[in-house]
Amino acid sequence: MRYLLAFLLPWLCFLTLRKPIHAIISLVLQLSIIGWPIAIVWAFYGISEHRQQLKAKRLAQAQEQQAQTAETSAQTLETTEDHSNEQH
Repeated sequence: MRYLLAFLLPWLCFLTLRKPIHAIISLVLQLSIIGWPIAIVWAFYGISEHRQQLKAKRLAQAQEQQAQTAETSAQTLETTEDHSNEQH
C-alpha cells in the first residue's frame, strides 16, 4: 500500500513515515513534472529505509529479551546449585 502511495503521492507517503520535512521537499519536487520521478524514487528509498529501521529495532529487542532470559536462567541455576550444596 505504501508503495502505491509513494508512486501516486510521494509527499503523503513521507507523512505516513513521520517525516514532515521530507514531505514538504517532496511536494515541491512533485509540483514540477521533472521532479516527480525523483520524488517517487526518494519515497521508495524512504520506505526501504523505514523497513530496515524497524527490522533493526525488532532484532535489538529480541536480543535484549534473549539476554534477559539467559540471565534469569543462570540465576535460577545458581540458586538450585546453592540449595543442593546446602543439603549435602
